[in-house]
Amino acid sequence: NMIMEIESISVKAANDVDTDYVGRRCTENGMMIVCVDALQKSPAGVAKLAGQSILDGFDELQEITEEILLQYVQRGHAAVKTEYPEEVAAMMAITLLVVNNQKIGIVQKGSTQLFWIREGELCYQSVSEAVSNDAKIQVFDNHLQDGDALLLTTDGLWMPIREQEIVIDYVKSETVKQWISYLLTRKGLIMDEESDCYSAMAIMVHQSDSQ
Repeated sequence: NMIMEIESISVKAANDVDTDYVGRRCTENGMMIVCVDALQKSPAGVAKLAGQSILDGFDELQEITEEILLQYVQRGHAAVKTEYPEEVAAMMAITLLVVNNQKIGIVQKGSTQLFWIREGELCYQSVSEAVSNDAKIQVFDNHLQDGDALLLTTDGLWMPIREQEIVIDYVKSETVKQWISYLLTRKGLIMDEESDCYSAMAIMVHQSDSQ
């Protein structure tokens, strides 16, 4: 059995506008993590509305197929469009991770990112585009292994940091909390009036000692 050590961080911009969201949902059959980044001028709460709607969909569906992964994203868009103009929903960036014992599903839309480290090396990085209405969906017939690590993050955190630095900080970390701390040190804690807010969730996978 595997144990997932998970840590999240959310930092608002200096103007106190919160335009991104990261959250997770766990069931007996799997886990979903969603990372959403709305336009910087979007109303506060848009990303959270989309993210929580996507997580609620996981309670109903849970299977990992390309069709169902797309339905999750569409569910988030639909929730936002009920309260805000359609362009607000269209411009959201979303990264979605769904895992169970047989498969790993990843959805990428826009500038949010997923980094997947295995055996101390970056084995997968989602393709980030500043603005994209197309969701890129991948399903791997695989499962998370002992020593795997994943980072889902909005562009406010990952853009100033090189990919190899993310791996370096993971390798030298004993805990996921320490990994996040190293990344924040690289990012720097100075948030001026032009700074973007950022959110991230990091995961370390360990083999359970129990039989």
